[in-house]
Amino acid sequence: MPTVSLDTFFACSLMITVIVAAMAATAKISQINIANYGNLNEKSDYFAEIAKKIVLNTGHPQNWGANPNLTLESLGLAESNSHPYALDIDKVSRLNQQNAYSIPYSALWKALGTNYAFKIRIGQLFSINVTKTGQIQHENQTTYWFSVNVEKAGVPVTATIHCYAIGRNYMDSTYAFAQNGEAELNFTIPNSSNGTILLITFARASYNPKALSYNVYSFYHLTDEIAANETYVRLSPLNYTLYVEPFYQNVTLTDCFLFAYGYNNSLNEIQENVYDIPRLLNSGTMVLVVGGFKDSTFFMEWTAYPQIPLEVGANLEQSENHVFDYIVSIEGFFYDLQVLFGD
Repeated sequence: MPTVSLDTFFACSLMITVIVAAMAATAKISQINIANYGNLNEKSDYFAEIAKKIVLNTGHPQNWGANPNLTLESLGLAESNSHPYALDIDKVSRLNQQNAYSIPYSALWKALGTNYAFKIRIGQLFSINVTKTGQIQHENQTTYWFSVNVEKAGVPVTATIHCYAIGRNYMDSTYAFAQNGEAELNFTIPNSSNGTILLITFARASYNPKALSYNVYSFYHLTDEIAANETYVRLSPLNYTLYVEPFYQNVTLTDCFLFAYGYNNSLNEIQENVYDIPRLLNSGTMVLVVGGFKDSTFFMEWTAYPQIPLEVGANLEQSENHVFDYIVSIEGFFYDLQVLFGD
C-alpha cells in the first residue's frame, strides 16, 4: 500500500474515533472449533462486554491510578470526566510492572471479576527504528550518522522527526522530515563526553498531529562500558511526579530531564530523589532521563510517561484467544490497546 494511502487511511480512522467516539472492538477468535461455533459466539459477546468495561469505565475507586494507597476494587482504565476511549495516564502506567507502584496481575484479575485469564497490551500507533550507520573520530570530537525508519506493520509512515542526543555534559537536538518513513541524522559529540549517549527520537505522523511515537536508542561513546537500562535506578512516574529508587547505596543523582516533541527541560527536585513533572499541553509521550554516578561510573537511565509500551496478564499461548483491538487516547494522543482473553 503506498504511503499516501496509508496516511489517508489512518487520518480517516482517527477522525472517526474522535468524532463518533463509539468504536466497536474487533473480536478475533483463533483456533475456532466449528462444532462449538454458537458457544464461541456467546463467549465472544461476553468477552466483548468485559473488554468494554476495562476501556470505558473508570474502575473503583475512580482515582485508583494516581493514589497507590487505595485498594483497587473494580478494574477500569478510563479517565474520569472525559470522552469515551480516553484512558487515565496513571492507571495505564500502573499496569507496567517496571513501575514501583504497579498492580500485579493477580490483583487485576480479582478486580476484573472474571474466571477467565486475560492480558492487556498497550503500544504506540507506529514504530521508530534507529540504526547507527557510521562515525568519524577527530582529535576533540566524534561525528555519528544514524538512519531513522518510521513504519506501521512494515509500511512506511511519513512523519516529522525531533531527535535529542544527551550524554555526560552534552545535549543537542535536530529536526528532520521522514519522507516515505526514512530520514538521516547526525550528531557531533565532544570526546570528553565519553560514556552512554541516549538518542531520543519522536516522530509525529503527517496524517494527524495526535499520532506520535518515540524511541530511545542508546550507544556507547568512546567506552566499552555497557549497562542495560534500569541497572542502577528504578524510575516510577505517577501523578505527575517522578520517583527515583536507587538500587545501590553508593548511587548519586546529578541530573533529571524531561524530553517531549518540541520541548525539553530539567526537572525540579521536590525532595530527595523525587521530581516534579510539569503538565505540558499537546506533548504526547514524555521521556524522563536521570543521570548520575555509581562510585566513579557515570550512567544515564530513562523511562516514559505514560509507561508505554506495556504488557500485563496471563500467558495465553496455549489457549484459544479472544482478541479485542481499540484505538484509545491518553492525554489527547492516540495509542493501540489490545485486550485478550483465554478460553
